[in-house]
Amino acid sequence: MSIRTGNSVQAIQTLEGYKAFRQERTASGGMRLASDAILRTGSTVNVDWLPLAAEQYLISADINDYVICDVPIVHVDIPNRNLDAFPYEEVSRFDVQQGRPVYQSFVGRPTHMDHDNKIPARAKGIIFDASLTKEAGTNRYVIRILAGFDRTKDRSLSEQILSGKRSGHSMGCMVNYTQCSIPGCEATSQTGKIRCAHHEGGIGKGRIINGHLTYEKCYSCTFIESSSVDDPADWSANQLKVK
Repeated sequence: MSIRTGNSVQAIQTLEGYKAFRQERTASGGMRLASDAILRTGSTVNVDWLPLAAEQYLISADINDYVICDVPIVHVDIPNRNLDAFPYEEVSRFDVQQGRPVYQSFVGRPTHMDHDNKIPARAKGIIFDASLTKEAGTNRYVIRILAGFDRTKDRSLSEQILSGKRSGHSMGCMVNYTQCSIPGCEATSQTGKIRCAHHEGGIGKGRIINGHLTYEKCYSCTFIESSSVDDPADWSANQLKVK
């Protein structure tokens, strides 16, 4: 199993938690977030588990302490700058071990700074929601997350994100195996070094062969975190600061 990090993307919208959301109590006494400011697949996000997660990540249990970013974190079927791609059939697959679709493995995972993700207690916040939606005007799918950053844990980072000075985000994922992208080749590897004639153990990655780009398709995936990074480089995202 290998850990993959994605290319950087920019947040579509960045909001202060207490300004972005209405807070509503559920029938069970938990908390929901409802927002008209961010486009979601549903109207509410249940975060009654936040106090439990806060104990593990050493972050705030109060939603009002968070800067929340709507991030198009994975562009499905499109290879990132590391020439790794996450196919639709994989991210939409129901994972019986996790009890949810693969794309929703983002939910409850920590947010970090620059992939400093080895120690859970170093988390800067948490991911509140994940959705798999079509990009407007296209047939392409994108995984969007609501990534929260706790002001009480790292005020400087949170303020830089809110102001747009630090608008880049990048995901982390555990990948059990990868497959060659060239049509007709089903060569796989658990190490990221596919030994087919196209990849040649990794040195052929990025070549064009018969009009097809050589990259790795990632399978048996679990998304484990999302990080604030200072190198935004996604051509399709536009930063929009919302106060």
